[in-house]
Amino acid sequence: MSASSLHQNNLARAFAASIPVAAAYIPLGAAKAILMISIGLDWYWPLITAILVYAGSLEFLIVSYVATGMSLPMVAWTTFLVNFRHLFYGLSYPLWRHKHPLGKFYGMFALTDEAYVLTSLGRGRDFDGKTLLLLQIMMQFWWFLGSCLGVLIGQNLPDSFGGFEFAMTAMFVVLALDSLSKQRSVKTLALTAVAMVIAFLSEFYGAEDSFLLSGLLAYFILLSADFLWQKRNVDV
Repeated sequence: MSASSLHQNNLARAFAASIPVAAAYIPLGAAKAILMISIGLDWYWPLITAILVYAGSLEFLIVSYVATGMSLPMVAWTTFLVNFRHLFYGLSYPLWRHKHPLGKFYGMFALTDEAYVLTSLGRGRDFDGKTLLLLQIMMQFWWFLGSCLGVLIGQNLPDSFGGFEFAMTAMFVVLALDSLSKQRSVKTLALTAVAMVIAFLSEFYGAEDSFLLSGLLAYFILLSADFLWQKRNVDV
């Protein structure tokens, strides 16, 4: 296969894998841009954040940061809590597939929730470094495109509208079902269910807004225990 054909094949695979993400990123990116403009930010700020920040939930929080005049220490602390989950993502992200230092840097920068799902469990788990890089670039492009659309149509929308907030949830449901259908692992499903139960218990009977952190911690501990158990059995 020629280099041109190989590149086209990599691009096609990355594009196909990014379609479910595009279905959520475009409307969410548009909603983010509309919210930013609605509080008085200039039109270019949604585009700048889509390029330099590229963290969906955090970009939405930026709106409230600006609107409430939050102090810098509080911004830093809230940002840490929101993105704390990315510390766990790096444990299984295939950074070694990127051969060039710039590829490694961008791979870490563009490690969103969706990129993690696709590269660790979804279609991207078998991608080589070039295809993986194309996938993450394409995912950020969808987010940037959504921001552009939000800037263009923001002034023509009514003051209040609903439905956008469900796009992210729907996308994660689709990605999770796609991953389970490919893996067909009862153990993975069981570990996920246990982590979810712990997360719900933490939210209702523990600290408020601890669902995500407690769920990720529980899942990390369960996966680590399962790995050590399997390693012990192999060594024996």
